[in-house]
Amino acid sequence: MGVNVFVAGYQEFQLGTGSKPNVPGSKVNNSDAKYEYGQAGRTGLDTDGDGYREVDCSSLVWRALKDSGYNVSDSVDKFTTKTLFNGAEVTDYSTINFDHISGTDAKKTDGTLQAGDIMLFKSKSGDGQHVGIFHGYAPDGSPIFYGTQSGTGPAFAIAKPDSYWSGGKFEIVGALRPKDSFYDPAKDTTRNLLNAPNGASNFNSSVRSDFSTWSNKIATNLRNNV
Repeated sequence: MGVNVFVAGYQEFQLGTGSKPNVPGSKVNNSDAKYEYGQAGRTGLDTDGDGYREVDCSSLVWRALKDSGYNVSDSVDKFTTKTLFNGAEVTDYSTINFDHISGTDAKKTDGTLQAGDIMLFKSKSGDGQHVGIFHGYAPDGSPIFYGTQSGTGPAFAIAKPDSYWSGGKFEIVGALRPKDSFYDPAKDTTRNLLNAPNGASNFNSSVRSDFSTWSNKIATNLRNNV
């Protein structure tokens, strides 16, 4: 259990093609974009009818947790990064519902993170925060996560030591692993897929194909995935 969080998130959003161009928060000008980063809303839907689905980092994690059977709030409006952590400290909500992995352990290369763990990132200057769903380790041991970023929409990212996500603009301050007590199997939309014959392997093959498109350099030898 836990890997279902990644499965649910990826089933819902897959890979984006960049954020909507020429809006605050967007760092790319991509006419083929399918998403806008937290503009009119955070539901994952196109609520303002402009052709772009609205999603940010915490709303993607909320949807992934909800669809994989975890008892998060019914409304995404009540779920932000600060629901989970503030700076380097996890919240009471997280203490109750998740096991906490320290920042020291979470940023290790070839570490012990498991697919579906929620990675926590803090800006090194200011109070910016980010979350993503751990997927696996690259051949060099760097953590790979799935999340939505302002410049990409839903996508994979790699937290190499001393890179943008790990020591550059952001630092990894920990990770969260959902507790069994937080889980309701009756609400888990991934059960049929993961319990079907070859379901997990077929899903992982699809993800590997997408991942190869995203980066041929680290498309092989993923570990800790489905």
